[in-house]
Amino acid sequence: MNISKIQKKVYAKFGNNVQVLYDNDSLLLSGTLSNWQDKVDAGLFVAKLNNNNTIHVVNDIEVTGITKE
Repeated sequence: MNISKIQKKVYAKFGNNVQVLYDNDSLLLSGTLSNWQDKVDAGLFVAKLNNNNTIHVVNDIEVTGITKE
C-alpha cells in the first residue's frame, strides 16, 4: 500500500486539513474538518481507496465546534 498516493488523493479531495498515517496495520486519519459529514466522507473515501481489506481505517478527525468527551 502506498500511503503517499492515498495522502495525495485525500489532499486533493479534502485539502491539507486531513493527514493519513500508517500505524499498527491501520490507516489513521487525523486533522480538522468543518462538519460531521465531511469527517464521515473522509473515512469512507480512504476505506474505498484501501484495496487491501485487511487494513483498518481509524477516523480520528476532529470537527470544528464539536468537543471530545
